[in-house]
Amino acid sequence: MNEFGIIYANPKIYKIGHSNPKEFTIGYNNHKIFTINEITNWFDYLRSLMDFLWIGNINGDKLLSRTDDRYATITNKDFVGTIIPSTSVSTFSLQPDADYIADDLDECWFAGGISKHLTVNDLIGTDWNRTIVLYPNASPTNISAIALFKSTTILTDMLRDQIVHDFLLWIFWSEIHI
Repeated sequence: MNEFGIIYANPKIYKIGHSNPKEFTIGYNNHKIFTINEITNWFDYLRSLMDFLWIGNINGDKLLSRTDDRYATITNKDFVGTIIPSTSVSTFSLQPDADYIADDLDECWFAGGISKHLTVNDLIGTDWNRTIVLYPNASPTNISAIALFKSTTILTDMLRDQIVHDFLLWIFWSEIHI
């Protein structure tokens, strides 16, 4: 576990309890490991780096961001629950918001300011430099988090290494840093 409270094992993030809608349990193979609240330092830290941060909060056809009240739209939703299954044929798009367009330096989400509709394969099939997708290293590659860095976030070697650990990214994500 690192100082931000993330376990380095393919976690499944799921909501618990009814009294606190901002409380989450991090688990592995449906076993509770620990609980975090949205007000913890980890969430504050990620909010300072990212304009979009989805971690399992789905309402209808929207992936709700933890950074503010914005969301990604799900088109042709074919799943239930708090993860996006690898078998989903749904597509995902961000609102054409000025911040999101400026943040999308990879042109992952937008082309010429127009929203793209990404599939699960689009999200996990490319190592984007500014968009992070959390999914297991083994099949099924169900997605449990998606994030988009702010355009002002500078990926220093230390920050890049921390993000690689926190989001279980491939060690060579966004350049080689050993």
